[in-house]
Amino acid sequence: MSPTPPPQMPSVGPYLLRALYAWINDAGFVPQILVDCTMEGVEVPASYVKAGKIVLNISMTATHNLSLGDTDVSFVSRFNGASRAVRVPIEAIIAIYARENGHGMALPTYGQLPASAPTNQPTAVQAVPSEPQPSDEPPRDPTQVWTPPPEQPMPGDPGAPKPRPTHLRVIK
Repeated sequence: MSPTPPPQMPSVGPYLLRALYAWINDAGFVPQILVDCTMEGVEVPASYVKAGKIVLNISMTATHNLSLGDTDVSFVSRFNGASRAVRVPIEAIIAIYARENGHGMALPTYGQLPASAPTNQPTAVQAVPSEPQPSDEPPRDPTQVWTPPPEQPMPGDPGAPKPRPTHLRVIK
């Protein structure tokens, strides 16, 4: 009689996503996810995909019926004024981070962290270079912190464009 295999644990990805979402919201920041749109099952507006990726604002004010499930993230959001349903499988989410400061985390891919690893076998450890290497891609190692490149300066920052004067006038 062969020994029974240990019970399978669920993937850690959805739990990390929900925890980081709560952490970013609790800090008063806007949570965003970076999505690999080349993965199967991703349903996003194709016109907003750049280089096979899209950044989605998943804040409570930007989404309707947000569901951070065990297999996918789904919600309804406005894109250029039109409501669109969005569905992203958990394995297609590369990272979750705060829009304002970039603090967040790259999520593990399903090939990197098995749902259940035998306890009697050592796990592989990857060497990390002593100096960070510049890259446009976030690291896929969940122990590394990734800060996305700034998309545009915030109002009031040095180098930010000056606001255009309004064409509206006050009527008393």
